[in-house]
Amino acid sequence: MTSTRYKVLVVDDEEPMVEIVEAMVARFGHETIHAYSGNQAVAVARESHPDAVVTGIMMAGGDGISAAKQILEILPACKIVFASAVLFDEEVRRFLIAEGFDERIMLRKPFDVTQLADALTRAGIPSVSPKA
Repeated sequence: MTSTRYKVLVVDDEEPMVEIVEAMVARFGHETIHAYSGNQAVAVARESHPDAVVTGIMMAGGDGISAAKQILEILPACKIVFASAVLFDEEVRRFLIAEGFDERIMLRKPFDVTQLADALTRAGIPSVSPKA
């Protein structure tokens, strides 16, 4: 396990998804906080200053892309990991890359704990991949 404990904001409008991702991140020894919409994510990030955000894209109450841009205005060093089935759409991926987001840390749902660990590590949030 890494000796540095990072704070990761998990965002999705589906509560079970938030719980699953938080459990995965906690297995890496990192602190988790959560939000259930893009708008809520911006408010939570403003108060809690996460090191990384794992967010869905299409959500009620503010989409993940707009939220990510707003969070980066507040916290430029924060890393954004998009996690969404919509990432199977190459047009969406190209749009995100054109907006400056890192394709190497985008996760297509469904993903597993190892894929999340790899994405966070590439984002600068090192984790030892737990055994599945």
